Amino acid sequence: MEPNLFSDKVYLVTGGHRGIGLAVAGQLLGYGGHVYVQDLPANPSAELTEIANNRLYYHQVDVRDRAACRALVVAIIEKHGRLDGVVNNAAICPLEGEMPSDSTFDEVVDINFRGVWNVGTAALAQMQKQGSGSIVNIGSLSSIAGVARLPGYSATKHAILGLTRTWALDFAQYGVRVNCIAPGPTDTQQVRSPLKTVMGPKLGLDKTEDEMLEMVAQSIPLKRIGDPSEVATAINFFLSDLASFITGQILCAQQQLKDRFLAARGGWDKDWEAVLRLSSAYFEAYLNLQHSSQGRGRLPPKIQEFIYIAVAACATHIHVPAVRAHIHAARSHGATSEEIMEVIGLTSLVGIHTVTLGAPILIELMEEEGITGTTGENVEHLETERARIKDAFIQRRGFWTDTWNPLLQLDPEFFESYMEFSSLASQSRAIEPKYREVIICAFDAATTHLYGRGTRIHMRNALRLGATPNEIMEMLEITSLMGMDGVTAGAGVLLAEAR
Repeated sequence: MEPNLFSDKVYLVTGGHRGIGLAVAGQLLGYGGHVYVQDLPANPSAELTEIANNRLYYHQVDVRDRAACRALVVAIIEKHGRLDGVVNNAAICPLEGEMPSDSTFDEVVDINFRGVWNVGTAALAQMQKQGSGSIVNIGSLSSIAGVARLPGYSATKHAILGLTRTWALDFAQYGVRVNCIAPGPTDTQQVRSPLKTVMGPKLGLDKTEDEMLEMVAQSIPLKRIGDPSEVATAINFFLSDLASFITGQILCAQQQLKDRFLAARGGWDKDWEAVLRLSSAYFEAYLNLQHSSQGRGRLPPKIQEFIYIAVAACATHIHVPAVRAHIHAARSHGATSEEIMEVIGLTSLVGIHTVTLGAPILIELMEEEGITGTTGENVEHLETERARIKDAFIQRRGFWTDTWNPLLQLDPEFFESYMEFSSLASQSRAIEPKYREVIICAFDAATTHLYGRGTRIHMRNALRLGATPNEIMEMLEITSLMGMDGVTAGAGVLLAEAR
């Protein structure tokens, strides 16, 4: 960032004694800003003293003290005449447990949330007058998802995000921007302290802080813990005019992945939340795979969702959460109930594969044993009936395959009933014929079925009806993603057990 973005501007950083706050203050000083640092100790830390110059001002203030926070802002205005930005970073994260004491809960709320309120409202009053300003509130991953045994901390970080968005709406008219940063695991003492004392014993691990940090790092896409300076860069971007058109937002690695998922899939549930929480790296890799399969728009979005529905609703799989999610997504793309019912109806055709598998085997065994199936029957009449039924099938379904011959030979009456039944699934003609064949091909090719004969038949039908190889390839790629249903089913259970 260019130094002139901050030169001679005035900033207040709470909790700037160490960690992320210290890194923010150091960068702002390096860019030529005037930096006021608030914290509880009477004297600045050795690290803060080391970076100090004549533009650093340290103030011992308790953010729980509303009058003291107002007095600090007044002192800044009296000296500089303005306040350009505030970073609400002061916070604590004690070891709460499932039922923290009232005193512990009150302390967390008073520092983490009331402190933001006290400093923020004092700053907003001045920024409203001067017609400009930027506030960055420090949240965490707990701003978007609860954390077990940290009820007070999670509640305050959720509240900070809500306050951020409300202030952004209320004060935009005065030229004031308010945003939130939700750092992932960052190498600070506040992150390190619970690792050895909480995570290690809980998981039965006798490991050092560094070893525990490395375990956490493996769940992150970059495979490492963040450095406070990296978080500070993001915070100072939000403070600067580079972010002049950004307000009411939260910057969070996991939230960005969730937003990508929502943009692509249109829905969210606790199972996907569990996958994201357990391994954002794995979640991101899945998003990339999913995007490479359907991000090029070879099939219309509605048809993509129909494929997901057919695979998830098929009797060989039946994954209700996926059926529900993709019906919702299909409707958001304009699908009608008639179209979706046709997709669901088509999945019933998978049942006939039991007969098409078994009938040829039965005929082969009958021949080996010298058994005839036409004793006492009018052979000529049966042949006439079989020809009639075959012609009717071709007229209704548009194709014939030798796969049907054993069934037609052994039980023409049942085959005719199946013809009537199978024709109903596509009788509405709500879905274009080539896509109907693509959808049937999907559940035939699905990992839980792998019915090669049916896949070949319906793939050929689709090509002859005008489907392109690219469209069929996308269908196969989308169908392969059904493997994630095992992950989503297990992730929630694992997360609950880990807690």
